[in-house]
Amino acid sequence: MAAVSISLILRRSLKETPVAETQEPIGYFTDTDHPVYLTSSETELSLRLESHAEDDLAWEVSCDLDNKVMIQNDEGSNGELVSVIKPGSAGYATISYTRSGEIAGVPYTSVSIDVDVIVSEDEEKLLTIQLSDIRQNVSDSGALDTDSPFILSGDRVILPKGGDWTLEPYDQENVPEGLYQIGHGVGDNGIPFYVVSMDTSVMVSDDGSISEKAMDSVLVLKSEQLGIEKKLKCRMDPTRSWVLYVVED
Repeated sequence: MAAVSISLILRRSLKETPVAETQEPIGYFTDTDHPVYLTSSETELSLRLESHAEDDLAWEVSCDLDNKVMIQNDEGSNGELVSVIKPGSAGYATISYTRSGEIAGVPYTSVSIDVDVIVSEDEEKLLTIQLSDIRQNVSDSGALDTDSPFILSGDRVILPKGGDWTLEPYDQENVPEGLYQIGHGVGDNGIPFYVVSMDTSVMVSDDGSISEKAMDSVLVLKSEQLGIEKKLKCRMDPTRSWVLYVVED
C-alpha cells in the first residue's frame, strides 16, 4: 500500500441565510476530496456526498435530534452517499456525516461534515425544511505503509507507533523567535504526540508591518529512518483553535 496523505486539514463554515429551493445542485467543498452537492425543495433536502480519498472507509450518519427530521440514505459506488432529509417536527437539527477508521489501532475521523437544518411549521401545520449551515472538518495522515505512521488531529501530530519523528520550523533563520510553540508529550494511552500553537504577535514589526516570511513559514515533520519529510502549515480555524495540515511542495 502506498503512503497516503489526504493533503488538507480544514474546518470550514458556510454560515448563511437559509438556502432557498434549488433546481440545480449547489456544490460545497468542491476543492476537497469530499465534495457535497445539495438539491433542495420546501419539503426535502437531497445531499450527494462524494469521497475521492484513497481509503476503504464508509459514511456513517447520525442526528442529534431524530424526531426533527427523517433521513433516508442510499450508498452508491466509489464512496458516494445520497442522503434525503425530510421534516419531522418544527425545530433545529444537526445531521453528521463521518468517515472513521483506525491507524495502527488509534481511532481517527478522516472527514466529518455537519449539516444544520431548520424545520418550520406554518399556520396550516405544513412542515418545510431549509439548510442553515454546513461545515467540514478533515484530518490528515501519512506514512501509512510503514511501521511509524502519523495522524494530524487539530493542533496535534499523533504518532501511534512512535518512531524517530521530529517537528521543527523549516528554514529557521527566517522564522521569528517564539512564533511556534512546539510541545512533546505522551497521552494517557501511552501514545506520543507533538502539539503546536503560534504567537502571531511576533510577526508584527514595530512599524506595524507583517513579516511575509513569517506568514509563509512552515514546519517540517521528518523521520530519518523512513526517509520521509512532510511540510506542515499551522493556522487558526473559525473556532479559534490551531490546526495542522500538510502542504505540498
